[in-house]
Amino acid sequence: MHSIDQWLKASVAAAVLMAGAGIFHHYVIYLPDEVSRAEARSTAGQSGLDHCRQSARLHYDVTWASACMAVASQEEQRHAECLRDGQGDPAQVRARCDQLHGERDGSSDCTLPDARAAVVNAAFKDADDRCVAEVKRRVGP
Repeated sequence: MHSIDQWLKASVAAAVLMAGAGIFHHYVIYLPDEVSRAEARSTAGQSGLDHCRQSARLHYDVTWASACMAVASQEEQRHAECLRDGQGDPAQVRARCDQLHGERDGSSDCTLPDARAAVVNAAFKDADDRCVAEVKRRVGP
């Protein structure tokens, strides 16, 4: 039962990542080209930037939520291993495992570990920088 639960969590996380990647590709790569052909250069510049930034933010939100789920799943697994491998009084083992691996927040707005959050935040900044660079390239100086 536990392995099915882990498989389900991993499948959901993979699905969220793939959906986010598809949305990101559609809005960051495909649509800005279509928008720039349909609108005048000056209007397309600001509109394209806004659209690209919205897409980057959506991708950021999906990536953050997926990372929250992955971290929670890892902590859940570590907690289960701790309980299984613990020796001594079961109540003390549970208390120790809860202390070591107690936080398992898989919500979309969890607090990620600093290193994991830095990776997600850096990817968002890079996406935003690419949006600005792409608009400057299309519109000109």
